Amino acid sequence: MKIKELEMYEKCYKKLFGRMLKKGKKIKNQNIYIYIKEEIKKKTETNPFWVIYFAFKNLLPVIDTKKKRLGSTKKEIPILITNKKQTKDVVSWLYNINKISKRTIELLYIVEEIILSYEKKSKGYKCKMNRYMQGIQNMYLIFLIKK
Repeated sequence: MKIKELEMYEKCYKKLFGRMLKKGKKIKNQNIYIYIKEEIKKKTETNPFWVIYFAFKNLLPVIDTKKKRLGSTKKEIPILITNKKQTKDVVSWLYNINKISKRTIELLYIVEEIILSYEKKSKGYKCKMNRYMQGIQNMYLIFLIKK
């Protein structure tokens, strides 16, 4: 694995669990991480590190759209995303799916979403692909702006 990929995984890990426990302690955070790893190992019977890593990698968006005024209409123009924005989007897609107050149910939903994004079937992955397709369809607008 490349060093950049490890750094990206580490950033996603820190942001995901930092967002889950805004005012929590490190021990709780580590226990949650251990619990998630165990659940992933039970359900997939593979190395949980690779499942989490490929889930984050599958969810990383490349293109985002930004509204810009062209003449009298507003068009959505594709733009490339920085690494910081990519990790922010991944964490929000994984975390915003579950709005349930109970901690164990919330963790189970996060585990399910990680496994589904590893298999490229999650809501976050579909959101990423919709955003990507929208950017590709509007690619011609870049040429209009440059002229």
